[in-house]
Amino acid sequence: MRVETKKTSMHIVNHAAFLGIDPKRKLLEINIVSLKPLDQKRGYKTEQVSRNRFHNRMRIEAARDISARLVEDIRGAYSLMLK
Repeated sequence: MRVETKKTSMHIVNHAAFLGIDPKRKLLEINIVSLKPLDQKRGYKTEQVSRNRFHNRMRIEAARDISARLVEDIRGAYSLMLK
């Protein structure tokens, strides 16, 4: 696993990017790669980028926004890129 730094964001990579982190002034915007759309209550935007890939954007405004479910979704994205 490695971190690729971009101009305004970072990609966490395991063979391919599975997590994007875009720091904003008052929050972190993250993008999690998945095989299906994630829970819309937490995400504010989901985009289908191919037949079997979705990008799920979420906003983290405080530590309380980091739930066990979010960690599970990130682990799932990591596992997805093991192939």
